[in-house]
Amino acid sequence: MTMQMQHEVTQLTGQFSVEPLVDSILNVPQGLHVSFADLSYTVMVKGRGFGSMVPLKLLTKVSGHFQPGEMTALMGPSGCGKTTLLDVISGRKNAGKIEGEVLYGIDKARRSFLCRNTGYVEQFDTLVDNLTVQDMLAYTANMKLPHTKTKAEKMTAVERIIAKMNLEKCRSTVIGNPAKRGISGGQAKRVNIGVSIITDPLVLYLDEPTSGLDSFTSDEVISFVHKLSREGMTVCATIHSPTPYTFHLFERLLLLVSGRIVYFGANGDDAVSYFLNSGIMGVDAKAPERYQQAEWIVSFVTDAGNHGRSEELADAFQKSLEARDMMSSMTMMRTACSTAAVMPSGMLTVALLEADNPRAGKSTTVPAWYALGQMFWYRTRRNFMDPLFLSARIVDKFIAGGIIMSLFHGIGQSTNSGDRIQLSAAIFMWATQPALSAAGYIPTIMLERNLYQRELNDGLYYPITYMITKWLQELILAVPVTLLFCGTIYKALLMVGNFGIFWIAYLLTQFTAIGVAFTFAALCPTIDFANGAVPSFGGTLMFFVGFLVPLNNIPPWWIWYSYFDYLRYTYVAMMINENQSIQEPFTCTGQSFNSVLGFFGMENNEAVWWNLLAIFGWWWFWAGAAFACLAVINWSSR
Repeated sequence: MTMQMQHEVTQLTGQFSVEPLVDSILNVPQGLHVSFADLSYTVMVKGRGFGSMVPLKLLTKVSGHFQPGEMTALMGPSGCGKTTLLDVISGRKNAGKIEGEVLYGIDKARRSFLCRNTGYVEQFDTLVDNLTVQDMLAYTANMKLPHTKTKAEKMTAVERIIAKMNLEKCRSTVIGNPAKRGISGGQAKRVNIGVSIITDPLVLYLDEPTSGLDSFTSDEVISFVHKLSREGMTVCATIHSPTPYTFHLFERLLLLVSGRIVYFGANGDDAVSYFLNSGIMGVDAKAPERYQQAEWIVSFVTDAGNHGRSEELADAFQKSLEARDMMSSMTMMRTACSTAAVMPSGMLTVALLEADNPRAGKSTTVPAWYALGQMFWYRTRRNFMDPLFLSARIVDKFIAGGIIMSLFHGIGQSTNSGDRIQLSAAIFMWATQPALSAAGYIPTIMLERNLYQRELNDGLYYPITYMITKWLQELILAVPVTLLFCGTIYKALLMVGNFGIFWIAYLLTQFTAIGVAFTFAALCPTIDFANGAVPSFGGTLMFFVGFLVPLNNIPPWWIWYSYFDYLRYTYVAMMINENQSIQEPFTCTGQSFNSVLGFFGMENNEAVWWNLLAIFGWWWFWAGAAFACLAVINWSSR
């Protein structure tokens, strides 16, 4: 080490015996260094008093760094803040108050940068269940790699991941879900990692990557991640109960207890020695040979915490040589990113990586129009081939239409008062059918909540892109399906009104009901709650449509709800369309009316076109409400 380098490092660290530290840093491969200082994280939780909220600090002044070419294990007892720290560092926290500093190289990174240059493997697999393994990787490659790359370049990336992750045998297997058998848990975990690394991120975060895996598969997965780190990737993983083999693949260990750091340094024997010499003896501290090292370390700090000595452990680390080495190393690594004095080859920085990126500052790699096309090709197209998806949108209409046709066959041309009432009942049941079966559209949003949040955090698309895709999917299918069933009912009942109006009114009502379902799917905390809320809401609307209670008989204190009721406008439009050409007197309960429209209070109602316009307006209202709820409400808040 030259005298000039010695002097510069001395200024940075305030120490003189730093040659081994500098030599180790000089051997770090070029990559992206991550450092964090005095990180604290606080959330508000319910207090004892009614409606009171109190602050709860989950992290307290945590500092450390991750460097290229190394894997850092983030460990500690359950509830110590491991995942919280990982989320804060990776920029995925969307609630609570964050204090402190996180630097990538020497810069604070925007969310757009993190989406493109970091990968995050969540604890629970979030994949598209009706895609094959190859299609899942191809879909991700098209969404995360620049759209200017050729199809051949993207497929090369897919094939590389399949080969590296040993997925060749299951490349054509559907991923599956609890109701549909697919790939194994270990294969799903490897696909999940493959999705995160298909863009060759500079930093990879993994939250419990071995959760639910057997020891052999765990070792296999972490061995692959270790190879990635050796290629220059910066890797940090939270891990619980690792096998001895897996544990020793991590070069560094960051240990948390009660949201405070109690150790950061070399893994293995060095970590065990540190705690043996800490002077804080737990019940198992004198017998590490009884355990494998990871188990003993966590047992030691957990026991110390159970005895109320976690603060003592954290304070002891702050005064330790390991803490001083951590700060010195972190300072020099930051300097290496900004000057060639310590590291001649330099390190990557945010500014360097964003310099030639045409989408710098944007949270997605590809434009919205391109993402829309890829989502349609890989996801919507596959849904159209899924019998379960199609049946949820067809069977309800088949059953309702079949009952209506069998009960009211051929009565459309009759002028008999009884037949006109029956026809009005048939129109009522068909006009309200979309609201009663709207719950069938809830899963398309609600079951994808975790997937949606993961893809949003990964920068695959914007919320509006996702919502437009969902609407296009439903619109494309609804048009021919409603045309078929409306046409069949119209012919079977021998209806005399304008078929176009009959169909358009039903189609717009179907769109509005889908908007209601999407809104409740984004608004409700659970699918059970939503499945109860949607038909219940639709059931209340039926009272004020105008059939059960004629419009002119609705009490004044309920008339406001009648105007809010989108089904009212559908029913009125269909009734006027079907009865305006029939001027025969209508008799019911001993009373005479000019027509059946007079009996239901619709004789002086607005024209058909006005009611169609009202339905159209309610469709856009509920579509807007669905998007607003989806964009604002996050039930999987981190």
